[in-house]
Amino acid sequence: MKKILLIGGTGIVGNAMIEAALEKKFHITVISNNENALLPTGVLHIFADKYSSDYDLKLKALPKSDFVYDIIEYGLDDAKKTHEIFKDKTPHIIVLSTTLIYDRENVFNEAISESNPSIPSKMYGGYVDSKLLVEDFWLNQTDVNVTLLRAYHILGVGSLLGCLPLHNRDPLIVERIESGETLHLFNEGNIPLNFIHPKDLASAVLGVANNHLCFNKAYNAVNPQVYFIKDYYHQLAALLCKKVNIKGLDYEEVYGRGWEMTLLPHCYDISALQRDSGFNPTIGLDIGLRDALTGYPFSVTATDLIPVFKAMNKGDDPKKISWLSTMPDLFHEQAL
Repeated sequence: MKKILLIGGTGIVGNAMIEAALEKKFHITVISNNENALLPTGVLHIFADKYSSDYDLKLKALPKSDFVYDIIEYGLDDAKKTHEIFKDKTPHIIVLSTTLIYDRENVFNEAISESNPSIPSKMYGGYVDSKLLVEDFWLNQTDVNVTLLRAYHILGVGSLLGCLPLHNRDPLIVERIESGETLHLFNEGNIPLNFIHPKDLASAVLGVANNHLCFNKAYNAVNPQVYFIKDYYHQLAALLCKKVNIKGLDYEEVYGRGWEMTLLPHCYDISALQRDSGFNPTIGLDIGLRDALTGYPFSVTATDLIPVFKAMNKGDDPKKISWLSTMPDLFHEQAL
């Protein structure tokens, strides 16, 4: 029986991973700081806060695992801690990263592949800077095999809905649509994107795990189906048996109000992951939206108390990307 260890395994991504691993009859250990997490029978839960002084001590006696999946690496210290504790306890560490690390100074009219360079630091805000440090650290390690999975807009059970300012991961989006409130979106939502369902992301993890073709590499991990963001909101409204009114905002009206990196088109090439692991995401946007709706209404609506808001908007505002001011001329109902 394979033994796997999940770091941060009680949230949206972790729950889907647990479900997929249980189907494979894996022995699962979860480390999280959620003391009251309700996990399936047979899953070992270790309550441990990565930022507490006793974290290392609590994990020191853990047995070896076939692979470790770190879901919550928000900075270099997180990466170093995982490396130090688990480098001798597993042959393979898988780290959840983000597609936001790519250099987007130029317009791309095709899906972005892993060969596209990363942006230099101090350009795209604190969240991206943190992920750049994490990736650089792992890709320079030689004492353990590592795989980085770069996801974008994870959407499923427990997710906040919304993918574009001014309604990005909006805890009140259902209330707004049901009340007939006009949604204010950059470029009227005429921007293409990919997303990934947590179950498809779990499938990606299982495909790369202990796969020597995937060692010491980074992969895009999304569903390559292209959706226009305005249709995301129209589909959401349809699930609520409502219609949605959208008013467009230009770049200057949205810049500086958070989530600037989500103003970009987000379409990614996954051919490398398909080639090396057989990755075949099958869950469409309609299912992702439906699953996310099961979590509404959200009990917490103050965005300064929601972890994803704090993570995505930390540090200085990203540098302005000049071509975003010409978005209306770039994308009009055409897929990449």
